[in-house]
Amino acid sequence: EEKFEKYDVSKTGTLSKEELKPYLVELNDGQSVTDEEVDCVWAEADVLGDGAINKPELVKATAVWYNEVKPRRSSACAIL
Repeated sequence: EEKFEKYDVSKTGTLSKEELKPYLVELNDGQSVTDEEVDCVWAEADVLGDGAINKPELVKATAVWYNEVKPRRSSACAIL
């Protein structure tokens, strides 16, 4: 909850792609992430398809990052 509020700079109760990216940078130990990696996480995590990440979807985004994107950082992320 505290992390979510830290990155919800617009105070909308959801995260935009622009707000999600710094969160992923934090998960990546401060190293930059690509727009493609953000898009990969977004495609999986925006379950409602409303163009925003809510708190439950942020849990999914975190799981996608650690289970799918971070292990494959050396290869392209395929969006199906």
